[in-house]
Amino acid sequence: MKNNRIIYSLFLALGIVIGCQNTSSTPNAPTPNQAPTSPDKVLPVFANYYIRYIEDDRLLRAEASFKEGENASKSQPITFKGGVAFMSSGMQAKKLNEQLIRYEYLQKVDFPKDEFRFNFKDKKEQEHLFNIGLTPIVDFEVKKASISSGLRIDLKTEPLTSDETLIAILTDTNGNPTTIEQKGPTETSIIQFSLQPHQSSLSPGKATISLIRKKTKRSKKDNYNHSATAEYYSKPKNLSITP
Repeated sequence: MKNNRIIYSLFLALGIVIGCQNTSSTPNAPTPNQAPTSPDKVLPVFANYYIRYIEDDRLLRAEASFKEGENASKSQPITFKGGVAFMSSGMQAKKLNEQLIRYEYLQKVDFPKDEFRFNFKDKKEQEHLFNIGLTPIVDFEVKKASISSGLRIDLKTEPLTSDETLIAILTDTNGNPTTIEQKGPTETSIIQFSLQPHQSSLSPGKATISLIRKKTKRSKKDNYNHSATAEYYSKPKNLSITP
């Protein structure tokens, strides 16, 4: 009887050891809070575009940069094998630092009649197209420039839309620049600015004025988040500022 008890105890101890070994050798046992990851997970891409046209120099500049990541603050710069095109012309990629690779375009051209457009193919060879329109300042008229009663400008073109801003840069007789802006939408092409908040920095007399018409656009398609700013810089004009 005693021998039977000894044998039973040995079998029980052996079973416990084997059971422990089987448990510890289970391959890839998941931890309680471990979330499964997929190598095919599609991350958001944040695309940023900037366009500037300077009328006096006929200079058109465009920039584009792209980042991929969980969100805009946790993302890394990416490039595309086939590059990026602006208005059907190739852009040059420049690595500015570890967090920014920028595609650039710079040419002297007449202001395009068509909308500005960027296009590229992603790593899956899917075509992407982004476009943004911008109304040029072909001509404008300063109807009034008074520190007390304000600045009134006729753009002689379409009114400002809700995604547009008009920026006026006044340089007075002492060479002091003052920047003021009016956000859209407006009902007409006539834009009114108040100059009283700037009376301490503006002096009456001869001055120059130049305008910037600025437009912004945001859109989302698939995993791509597009954000763009386009600006038109007018030729400067002479004027007289009254008290």
